[in-house]
Order: sequence, then C-alpha cells, then structure tokens
Amino acid sequence: MLLLEDSSAEAEQLVAWLSPHFRIDHATSVAGVRRLLAENAYDIGLIDLCVEDSRDLATFLAVQALAPDLPLVVQSGLQDDAIAIEAVARGAQDYLVKRSFTAELVRRALRYAMERAGGERELRDSRERYQLALAGARDGIWDWDVRSGRFVVSERWCSMLGLAPSEFGSDVEDWLLLVHPEERDAVWQALQMHLVGRTAHFEVEHRITHRTEGWTWVRSRGLSVRDNSGRVTRIAGSQSDVNERRAFEAQLLQRATTDDLTGLANRPAFLARLQKAADLAEASPEANFALLFLDLDRFKVVNDSLGHQVGDRLLLAVAQRLWASARPSDLVARLGGDEFAILAEPIEGRRAAEELAARIHRTLAAPFTLDENQVFATVSIGVVTCSGGAGAAEELLRNADIAMYRSKRAGRGGTEVYSEAHFTAVAGRLEVETGLRLAIATGGLTLQYQPIVRIPSAELVGFEALARWTTPEGRVVEPSEFIPVAEETGLIEPLGAWVMEEACARMASLAVARPETRRLAISVNVSSRQFAHGDLFALVQRVLAKTGLAAERLVLELTETALMENPEKATEVLTQVRALGVRVHLDDFGIGYSSLSYLQRFPIDSLKIDRSFTQGIPGRPGDEAIVRAILSLAGALNLEVVAEGVESAAQLEHLAGLRCSFGQGFLFSRPIDGPALDGMIARGFLPPTAGMQPFAGVAEG
Repeated sequence: MLLLEDSSAEAEQLVAWLSPHFRIDHATSVAGVRRLLAENAYDIGLIDLCVEDSRDLATFLAVQALAPDLPLVVQSGLQDDAIAIEAVARGAQDYLVKRSFTAELVRRALRYAMERAGGERELRDSRERYQLALAGARDGIWDWDVRSGRFVVSERWCSMLGLAPSEFGSDVEDWLLLVHPEERDAVWQALQMHLVGRTAHFEVEHRITHRTEGWTWVRSRGLSVRDNSGRVTRIAGSQSDVNERRAFEAQLLQRATTDDLTGLANRPAFLARLQKAADLAEASPEANFALLFLDLDRFKVVNDSLGHQVGDRLLLAVAQRLWASARPSDLVARLGGDEFAILAEPIEGRRAAEELAARIHRTLAAPFTLDENQVFATVSIGVVTCSGGAGAAEELLRNADIAMYRSKRAGRGGTEVYSEAHFTAVAGRLEVETGLRLAIATGGLTLQYQPIVRIPSAELVGFEALARWTTPEGRVVEPSEFIPVAEETGLIEPLGAWVMEEACARMASLAVARPETRRLAISVNVSSRQFAHGDLFALVQRVLAKTGLAAERLVLELTETALMENPEKATEVLTQVRALGVRVHLDDFGIGYSSLSYLQRFPIDSLKIDRSFTQGIPGRPGDEAIVRAILSLAGALNLEVVAEGVESAAQLEHLAGLRCSFGQGFLFSRPIDGPALDGMIARGFLPPTAGMQPFAGVAEG
C-alpha cells in the first residue's frame, strides 16, 4: 500500500492497524509519492488530501496523474467532505473521514476498493479485447435488437461489402435489401425459423451486393438471446466471406461436368440433365424433348493420317458448329471419343427433331481448315423423340445409339429416328453375337469352298474359303447375318484367324494325299477390322508355319474399303505378306471407293469384279462398260481379273470374249463342304455345264 500522510501520529496509527495485511510505503508529500512510484508498484493507495506540498482536490489529481491505474482511497477531515466526494467523482474508489477511523473500517474500505477496481479493470480489459477482436476478425459482426429493431454491424462487416460504416443504415431491412433477390426470401425464412425456435441457430449462404465487385458469396450465422418468458430479445452473429470457396467449388463442378477438350457438357452431366427431362416428361405429358446421338464418320482416318493433334482440333471445331446449330435451351455434350449428343427441349415432335438434324448436316457440310489441311466431316445421327413416359436416361441414350448405327449402316452422313423395330433388330443381333461367340469357341462353324476356274479352259486353279454356321437347333445363319455382327463386335478377328488356319490346313493335307493339287490356291477373305487392328502379317506367318502350306498357295482377299481406311498401313502390310510369296486380290472391285493413284501403289495381284456387274452382262450396256473398263485398267496395271457371280454360259462366253482371265460362280459350282471338295478332286473335274467342256487335271500355275 502507498500511504500519503504528513501527520506522523496518524501515520503510525494506520501502519499499526494495516501492517499485518499490507506492506506499507509512507510518503509525506506528493514529491515523495513520485519517488516511491518510480521504484515500486502498489495494489492500493490511501491518500490524505492535505499534505506538505499540496492541498485538497489538487492532491488527489496529482497522485492520480502519477498512477492512473492505481485504485485510490482518500481520507479527509469533516471540513473536507465535499472535496472528498468530488475526488470520488473524479475516480477515487472511496473516501474515509478521519474522525470515524477504526482499524476494521479502514481495512474493509481498502479491500472493497481493490475488489471494485479489479472488476472495473477486467471490464475495461474485456471491452478492449472485444474491440481488438472486432478489428482483427476476418468475419463481420452484426447484432439485431429484435425489440427495438436496431440492426448494428461492425466496421469489418461493412468493409466486406465495400461500404463505409456511415453508409449502412440501422434496420434489418437495410441488410435484407443488400441480399440477392433470388435468395432474399430464403435468408428471411431461415432467420424466422430460428426466431421461433425451429432451428438451434441461424445459418445460410447467400449472395450479397458489393459496391464495386457485384455479387459476392457470404455465410451469415447467428444465435438468439431469450428472456425469462422465452421470447427472443436479440440475435447476434457473423458474416463470413465464402466467395473464394464458392469459386473453387464451381471450378470443381465445372471440371466434373465439362469435357476438357471441347468445353461442352460431358457424359455424366448430360445423363443427369437427360434424366431430369425424362422425369419431367413422365409427370407432364406436354413436356416433349428429343435426343440426338451423333457419331463422326471416318474420324479414325483423320487421326491416323493427319495425327491426333489435328484430330483434336477437328473435334473442337465440330463441337463449335454443333453448339451454333443448337438452340439456347438445348444441351450439347461430347460423350467421349468422336461421339456427341444434343438434348433438345422443349421441342415440337419428330419433325422438329429431324429439322434440327438436317440443320446440323448443313452446318457440317462446309470444309474444316486445320493448319494447311482441308478436312470434310459428316456425322451419322440417331434420334429419339419423347413425350409422356420416357424411361431411364441410359435406356434413351442406348436407343439413340441404336438408331445412329442403323443410320451409319445405311450410309454415312444420314439420320435415323428410333423405333421399336430397331430394338427388335438389335436384340436379334445380340442373339447372333452370343451364338457366334459360342460357335467360335466350341468349333460350331464349318467351311465351304467355291471353285475358281480359268477362262475359257475351265481349268480349276483354286478355291475361295467361305465360313458357314448352323446353330445346334439346326438353323442356318446366313453370312450376311453373322459377318456384320462379327465385324462390329470384333469377333471377326478370331473368326478370320480360324478360317485362314482351317482352309490352309485342308489344302496342305490335300496336297499330301494328292500331289497333283499342290498348285491349287486357297483364297481367304480378310476384313477391314482384321487389317486395321490385328497383326495380319504375324497371323499369316503363324498359319503357314503351323499348316506347312506353301506361301504362294495362299491368297488374301481384301475390299477397297479395307485398304483405303489406312492406305499407308495397307501398303506396308501387303508388302510384307507378298514378300513371303502370298498373293493379294482386291475383292468386290467397282462397288467401293478407291483412288487410282493408291491403286497403282498397292502391292496387289488381281482384281475381282463384283457379281453385280457380272450379272448385268450381256444385256446391260452400263454394266458391260464397267466390266470393260475394269479389264482395261487391270491390263494397264498388269493385274489379273476374276469375275464373280458367273451363273450362265452366256456370261461365260461374254467374259471369254472380253479376255477375262478367271471366273467364279454357280455355273461352275456352288460352295461345297470338305468331303465334297475331296470328291471333286478325286473325280478330276468339275460338274459339266452348258456350253462348257468338262476338264480334267488342275491348273498348271
């Protein structure tokens, strides 16, 4: 305790009373107090107002100035009572009248003064901490006095919105007017739910206007205070800036729903939107929509010939044109690879959907300029229109896919609208696929052989091997039914490998039994898929090694389409197989597409005239002209020609007159199985035909 008292007798009395409770430093003047405060810290001060160098209120004010935080109790005589009361008004904790001093009274007054001063200090510190917290908090603070309606916000709350504190009002409506109109009702409802006790606290994320930055996302939270009757008296809370998190979440959502290359919707996002459209159509019959499934035609050719970078640029350019063709309400998506989809809603039925498809075809008709390359792109489109019950999104997409493939098979660059007949056809194809897989795995396939003869001598020069399939139930599945399925599913590769090995093995074993057949050739068809995806050269090597057949006795028959899908690879692979001694025939010539410059470069030995032209002669000038042109072209390129589909003596005679080298068709023989082939060889000749002389022996080369 700091004791200021210039009366030695009174000082001694106070020290005697208080020394058991305090360590006491005694001064007789304000100057002495100054010296003691410079060296010591005190918990309480007992100040006489009249001392050696000061009197009355000036004494208190002087000591208070020297120690602003030190609680002071003043002591005075009766004549100083008014001055003592003034000192209390100026900050003294209490005052004591000297004439009424007792030891207990003084001790109690000092103890109460220290407690009171401690409480005031804690309150002051608490207020300072609160102000510092408000100033340093990232969140803005708000406080709504529900009874008065006064809505108070912190400086940070205002700065989060680019406002000065003076620019914000004092009513809850002033806050709500800043909230985005689309979310204002939701904020108010959430607030009311908390006020009536339906929620433990108030919390909602919403947009709020910023003076310079437009709408910004915040999270508003609050907690209510209730009186004894349970009524809310006030609610206070905070406002947090969540704009950065919202932006990050939006970025993640965009990545999850957007195709990286094109910026269109991706497959999951498209299916989600399609399902919503289907659900709406289920609930509301007038909610019509159409689904368009699009697949780029011959996109692989672009990738293989110009590279994947150019292919990606083509996909991006196609995506931009599709987006331009669609309406603002439509959703355009890239499902993956070269597949796109458009959800058109609402739409007025099938005709409007077909008009949209036609607009897409027109938009894509103009060439795409990619670097120095000019590329043309077409799409095959499958359409599903829906009104009323729609079903699941995946089912709708499957149906559109079915229709698209039907369109592609009918001819690239077209449109097909889905019908139940399409699904029935696909179900049938699935049954064929399942049975074909089992037949390949269990040896349920057989081979037939159709003779190829020299014209006009009718000498047998070889056979074409043809796959045949009869199901365990006895149903004969035509090649026109199962070969396209094998092509689409990839089964053509194991099927083609089996045909090549089985045919080569029979011809090799036949040569052992009958040496006179050692020059007969066996022709095996190679599909475009085998050629593009399989290792044809390795397959040929493996089969020849396994069967022991001489390479020059194997003929590979490929279509123009198979060769032209990748001319460079075709040239490379055919050069390899011909180096082994294997011969190459270009099958169905005249009905596909090819470049004469490429035809000259391809290492091929013979052209096979498609049966559609052979059957037109004699009698159809157009077909005869085509046959003459093919024969002339083959002669110029030093190629032999095989005419397929020879079924009459008149056709044979006409072909002989045109100097066609070889023929194949029902006139000579229908395809026969293995035992019948052995019998034919044993007889040494083909069955006699009108206008032909039976022949004995076999080809000499």
